[in-house]
Amino acid sequence: MADPTLAAWNNVTPVYLGNPAYKQNDVTYRAEPSGLTIYRDGGALWIFVVSDNGILARAQLPATGAPDAKLDWQINPTPDASDKAYDYESCTFAKGNLMIGIEGDRDGSAPQVQRFDQADTGKNHQAGAFTSSAWTLDGIAFGGQTNSGMEGMTLVPWNCYPPGWTGNTEPHYQGVFFVAVQADAGQIYAYDLAQGGDGGAGTAPIDFGDQVTTLLVPDLASAAPGDTPLISDLFFDAGGGALYVMYDGGTDAAGGKLANDYLQKLTVSTSNDATAADALAASWDYQLPWLNCEGVAVVGDDLYVCIDDGGTPGNNGVFVLPGALASLPPTDAT
Repeated sequence: MADPTLAAWNNVTPVYLGNPAYKQNDVTYRAEPSGLTIYRDGGALWIFVVSDNGILARAQLPATGAPDAKLDWQINPTPDASDKAYDYESCTFAKGNLMIGIEGDRDGSAPQVQRFDQADTGKNHQAGAFTSSAWTLDGIAFGGQTNSGMEGMTLVPWNCYPPGWTGNTEPHYQGVFFVAVQADAGQIYAYDLAQGGDGGAGTAPIDFGDQVTTLLVPDLASAAPGDTPLISDLFFDAGGGALYVMYDGGTDAAGGKLANDYLQKLTVSTSNDATAADALAASWDYQLPWLNCEGVAVVGDDLYVCIDDGGTPGNNGVFVLPGALASLPPTDAT
């Protein structure tokens, strides 16, 4: 089977980095990549991918520059070969811990965040192991929708958001977790996760004032009027001080499926005078030439994306576009 290929974007052709897979009882199980993050551990740079069918994997990236070929993935098999039984949709690093977002809302359940120890590896869990720490994310308004839970999560570090959000005190995990759910288009929740999990009591979102618990995401200038794209992943680039938002799915003005995915770059205010409506500001956004984009990560000017084409091989996998962000304009293209 030939490797997947993606069309060029911004004059850069994506490099296929592989799709984690394993074989069990003569059946090959492939990831349906749903979230990405990148973490520097001492001198080593690692990329992690989570899958909505329960596979989790990692691979080491070059110390400098982008990879130019498939990576050597270390794979944790899915805990249950039944598709969607373990619906990992997002991941981020916080205080040296890999945090994994579970979508929720398939059976009326709230989304969860589970802490993962990437150093606890073994024969059957090459990428690490879950710990006992977990948080239930309360306060999300699904509005009666199903299959519309958490899709994106990223940590925004202390000093990169208004300090008043956490009472002018640095949180235990050294930042707040931005969370996006499909049920709430154009909005982001923020959570300050306590040490050790929520003990079953649940975790309430940050109140930005007057009982407002969502940040307003600026409209996509590159989307047609009436279109409603849905966020599929979030990635905060601490080095560049920017929040990257990936969009997959949603409807056009006529109620049909969108024909484009989108990438948006935002800044996050650090002023306590910022409101929920203006704390996020747009730098740019673009239509992408691909569909089913569910993960995004950035290292310098290198853009990493993952594609989830569902159970069919399609373009499932992880890709990098070396230097693709270098020549994009710093302000809205319109």
